[in-house]
Amino acid sequence: MAMDYFDDKGVKYTERDITVDEDGLHFILDKIGQAVTPVITIGDTVIVGFDRPKIDEALQAANVK
Repeated sequence: MAMDYFDDKGVKYTERDITVDEDGLHFILDKIGQAVTPVITIGDTVIVGFDRPKIDEALQAANVK
């Protein structure tokens, strides 16, 4: 859902599959403390799960259009 949402809004993103990306897994473990998905980072904001209001707020704060 998150990728579809970003595609619909024209927001570029990088997908990292933590089942094969060890650095991505370690990033998630360092930030969240457990291997959960999706974890979305926008600027310094880390969002766990697909939380549309928080995503929109972070995109606005980061001035992403």
